[in-house]
Amino acid sequence: MEKKLIIQQLTIIRDFEIQNNKHLKVKAYNKVIDNLLKYPNDINDIKDLKNIKGIGVKILALLTELYETGKISYIEDKIKKIKKPIKKQIKQYPFNKEIIIDNLTIIRDYEVFNNEVFKYKAYNKVIDNLLKYTNDIKDLRDLKEIKGIGEGMLLMLAELHKNGKISYIEKVIKKDEKYKIPIKRDKPISSEFNKKIIINNLITIRDYENYRNEKYKVKAYSNVINNILIFNDDIKNLNDLKKIEGIGKSIFDKIKELYETGQISYIENNINNDNIYTFKQELLNIYGIGPVKANKIVDSGIKSIDELKKNINVLNAKQQIGIKYYNDLKERIPLDEYKKHVSILNKDLKKNKFIFDFVGSYRRGSKSMGDIDLLIMENPKFNFKDYISKLIDSNYIIEVLAFGKTKFMGIVKLPNQTVRRLDILIAPISEYYYSLLYFTGSNIFNIGFRHYVKVNFDLSLSEHGFGKNINYPINSEEDIFKYLKLKYVEPKKRESFYI
Repeated sequence: MEKKLIIQQLTIIRDFEIQNNKHLKVKAYNKVIDNLLKYPNDINDIKDLKNIKGIGVKILALLTELYETGKISYIEDKIKKIKKPIKKQIKQYPFNKEIIIDNLTIIRDYEVFNNEVFKYKAYNKVIDNLLKYTNDIKDLRDLKEIKGIGEGMLLMLAELHKNGKISYIEKVIKKDEKYKIPIKRDKPISSEFNKKIIINNLITIRDYENYRNEKYKVKAYSNVINNILIFNDDIKNLNDLKKIEGIGKSIFDKIKELYETGQISYIENNINNDNIYTFKQELLNIYGIGPVKANKIVDSGIKSIDELKKNINVLNAKQQIGIKYYNDLKERIPLDEYKKHVSILNKDLKKNKFIFDFVGSYRRGSKSMGDIDLLIMENPKFNFKDYISKLIDSNYIIEVLAFGKTKFMGIVKLPNQTVRRLDILIAPISEYYYSLLYFTGSNIFNIGFRHYVKVNFDLSLSEHGFGKNINYPINSEEDIFKYLKLKYVEPKKRESFYI
């Protein structure tokens, strides 16, 4: 009983199960076929099948029948009898290197979605070899020049050559409701491919790999993000990426997919479909819930915010306030409403000529804000406790989340409006303009600026200063830029990082 015959018979059954949409059976047969292809020896006896992983009772019974009789009755009595006669193929379907790569990429990405690491590596290896192959491919015979194409993959490509499509894609991948195949386009939509969008997508992946404790991947993505940030130009096409250090093939492929489709399938199909991860991220947006508490909530069996609201006893008092206003606090604050908050909060500050700024996206000129961020310069005449007490007494502050000597966090409300989050920070005089720079953002600008300063000046820029004493007076944001001999970047131009 030759291994080749076993694979041939199991492939017939697998393809029949594909036509019948028997996804679990298809996966079972695929697993056995793959393991047979990897097995270095031949199969001389039924006992040799013990060395092949994945062979369950049913498949073993079929192979025992094949060993004893030379055929499988399931194929002879059922499959062959209901198969429609195959007509000679007259139509010639397009078959070239690009079409082959496109189809193998669809399968490769689907195997990533299913966490089939070995299959992913096998498809990736063949795709790489196809890309390196300088000639075109017009016939199946040309595939002999491509290393890494096993029997299973060759069968799929033979099907593509003959029918213009692969049944595994048509019958399994396209019918998997949890999976979405990215749509490739010839040219990117300009608004969907630029430096900021690339970085945001890479940050999404980096944070997910951090959650999965993939330390090397986190480091790789962090390095690429930083290098893209300090690249002092926009990125409009894939050629621009060649000017940036540290972009390996795996990350380049993801950016290439973003360029071609407007999205990254690893985000769409793996990250967005990881319900536990998504729920944990939602939990981290609730005041008072950190990673440890989020893990405890998930481990307790709670799977959604609605379920958490029904089990409020697992939260402490401050966390209960956070969940109480969770949905309201997710809403953006329109600029007109934000200005009303500004007029309430700055009344006493202006009257006493204290130095203060409303920071965050408001200072960057956004038309809507996530919350209200107020930065005040430390002043011996400013009584923080009295200031907050007045706002509470006027029913403007309705919940206090945290209140210390230099920091306040709470929830505020205008008449007939939804609740909003308010954060106030008192910064020392010597740190005020560093804090102003930091809390103005954006996050991308801050990451890029800090990395740029570290690489070029060996300084650790933060909201507190440069990490060491400098003999230079800092009396404005502009002074920070002047010290670094850089042109000042207006707050409204800080959505991305350019110097």
